[in-house]
Amino acid sequence: MQREFGQLRKGTENDYMALLLPMESNLLRTSRSISCTNGRRASEAVQICLLKVKERLDQTMYDCSSIITEESASFTQALLMSFDPFTNPAILKITKKKYDLSLIEDSRTYYTMPIKCLLKIKSSIDFWTKEYGASGYFDFIDGQFGSQVRNNSKMDFGYIG
Repeated sequence: MQREFGQLRKGTENDYMALLLPMESNLLRTSRSISCTNGRRASEAVQICLLKVKERLDQTMYDCSSIITEESASFTQALLMSFDPFTNPAILKITKKKYDLSLIEDSRTYYTMPIKCLLKIKSSIDFWTKEYGASGYFDFIDGQFGSQVRNNSKMDFGYIG
């Protein structure tokens, strides 16, 4: 998907913060609620989300059941709630005003930014896990903005349209 949709250029992350922050906040909140700080489970969730988006764009179904764990399913749901109009009704309500998601071109336009953000998060997870072990990613984001993430079940979402 990186070849097809591109990636965030280094130094442009602030331009995407309206979506990156809810995605990562939801991951951190979920990590706390399920007591899982294993970045590999979050990385799996990113990959599952990318497959779910690909399903929507290609109008096909992929069987992810063999790779989904309880933890990765929780992280997947948290990520989808941050950007996916078919998972989060609040996003659908907003999205419908600008996009007709039954049209492939509108769907591709809408999902481009979430795809780029997911790829950036995957890259970040991989980096922090390699540098500091399985909990490296969650330790990093907790240190960056963890004090601002409430310990509740409310999932944040971002919309950049």
